Amino acid sequence: MVFLVASTTFMSIGHFPIVPFCFAAIGDLFDPSERAKWTGLLNLPSGIAALLGPMLGGVITESLFGWRGLYWGVLPLMVGASVLVILALPKNVQLSKPKIDWFGAIVMAVATTTLIIGFFQVGVPGHVGVGTILLIVSVIAWIAFIRIENRAEAPILDPEVLFNRTFITAAGTGMLMFLGTVGGDYRLFAHLRAGGDAGQPEHQRFNADALHSACGFYGQTSGIFNRTI
Repeated sequence: MVFLVASTTFMSIGHFPIVPFCFAAIGDLFDPSERAKWTGLLNLPSGIAALLGPMLGGVITESLFGWRGLYWGVLPLMVGASVLVILALPKNVQLSKPKIDWFGAIVMAVATTTLIIGFFQVGVPGHVGVGTILLIVSVIAWIAFIRIENRAEAPILDPEVLFNRTFITAAGTGMLMFLGTVGGDYRLFAHLRAGGDAGQPEHQRFNADALHSACGFYGQTSGIFNRTI
């Protein structure tokens, strides 16, 4: 379990910062009129990975490599991706040294961490008080974060976008869709674990793979739609 938690944490630290960089590269490489099309195309690999990943993961887990093979198998994929980035992406030389809002980043990390842990603790019997304190700390940290960003030279989040109707509408809609999708997915997985024959161990992996494959069409559909507008 220690290896599992450490591996997942280490992989997440390397994975999640790369995702926004992929979409940021589109802004450097293409004109505004072309960015929607290429953003849609960039979503297609996510859909394909969601279709094939769970099935390949199940095969690797049941092989001699076990579940540890899932983490070691990521290494050659990352090496191949790094080679493609070095060879295919054009060099974009930036003469000015970027400024990083370290203080704002730390405060935002505190606000986000206390928010997540606080909501989790509120749902645990006997930990409502701890969860409430963490949520209060999160609210204070978010207020401090906005004040810091108002004075930062290179803010992580420009507070002016919070008053932009288009941004608020898109962000709110995306958040509601994400909450519904993720909540439904977790509920379905819980149902597969507990529901009759479908909850038997020999059926769980097959049903989970089928569900992941269905979810994979989300990315493909959004990619095709963005490519056509």
